[in-house]
Amino acid sequence: SVELGAGLTRLAQSWGGTSWRGLGLLQALVFEQPLAVQLCEAARTEGLLVNAARPDVLRFMPQLRVSSAEISELCVRLAAARRRLCPAA
Repeated sequence: SVELGAGLTRLAQSWGGTSWRGLGLLQALVFEQPLAVQLCEAARTEGLLVNAARPDVLRFMPQLRVSSAEISELCVRLAAARRRLCPAA
């Protein structure tokens, strides 16, 4: 859970206009703009299953036995989804 938070925090900081929140394995990215639904769809094309809890909140709920490698892969794929959605970002 610490690794997931660290990875999501890094992404949020690099993207700007995004913050991280959560506890344990239930974590989320919060956007200043309503990007969550579109990013959720883009993430699915990258093979990720995430949830747009609100128009500005993208929620993550990985399995309890998620590995460090899987968290790293999640971050790589999420960054690719974000690039697909916002090519200039």
